[in-house]
This record gives sequence, structure tokens and C-alpha cells, in this order.
Amino acid sequence: MSGNRVRASRFVAVAAAGPLLALLSSAGCRPEFTFTPVRGRVTLKDGTPVTRGIVTFFPDKANKLQLSPNGRIGPDGTYEVNTANKSGVPVGSYVVGIRTGPGGGDDPPAPFSGKYFTADSPLKLEVVAEPAPGAYDFVLDPAKNRGGDRAD
Repeated sequence: MSGNRVRASRFVAVAAAGPLLALLSSAGCRPEFTFTPVRGRVTLKDGTPVTRGIVTFFPDKANKLQLSPNGRIGPDGTYEVNTANKSGVPVGSYVVGIRTGPGGGDDPPAPFSGKYFTADSPLKLEVVAEPAPGAYDFVLDPAKNRGGDRAD
């Protein structure tokens, strides 16, 4: 009889602990983010697509994200941003940096101003769950010195 009581009390203790453990693990210390697809196009003011480079979303001060989502610009000027191998970007505020390499070989220097990859980048946006069409398109000033990638 006492063996059955011990087993029963263990069962009750485990059954009672289950929901508590689930609550604690769901409340965990890691922040939860709502990811949304982010795609756009990068062009110069004259409509010419930027055909290579990287678009990086730097979380602003109010954004709790500890990563900088990024994506490559394709030959047609389009890009798609991912976060640490996860599709999309967490909803929130970002400063956007766009840059290419310094050129070399067959690659010409960046055709746009280097101001777009500094802490003072003028490209700021809010990633939302349901953006308007073209919300993540960027139109850049051309490089003054055509050397690109340097702050003009």
C-alpha cells in the first residue's frame, strides 16, 4: 500500500511540474521576433540597377535584435535579406547599409556614394509584417568621384 502511495505522489509531482516547466521554457530568456520577407531593388537615380553588392540591415537603438540581417544584390538590382540563415527579417527599425567591394579585375568601382555604408547612412526604414509594394526599394545617389565605396 505504501508503495502505491509513493508512486502516486511521484506521478502527481511530475504531472504538476510539466505545465510549470513548459511555462518557464516558453518564457525563456531569448527574445522572440516576428520574421517577415524583405525583398527590394537597388537602383541609381537615373533608374540604372545596382548590379552587385550587399544590403545590410543594422538594428537601430530601439531594436533588440543582436544580428545584422543581409542579402546580396543580384545582376538585376534585386535583393532578398535573411537573418542568420533564417528567411526574412524581424519586424522593427533599421539603418540600412549598401556597399560593394572596391572593384578590381573586371569589376568596376561602386557606382554610388559611399555614404550609404556608414553609421550615418540616410537609409532608415521600419520593417513591417505587410509592407506596401516597393517599400524596400532603394534609389541611390551616384558616386561623385566614380570611385564609389568611399564617403563622398
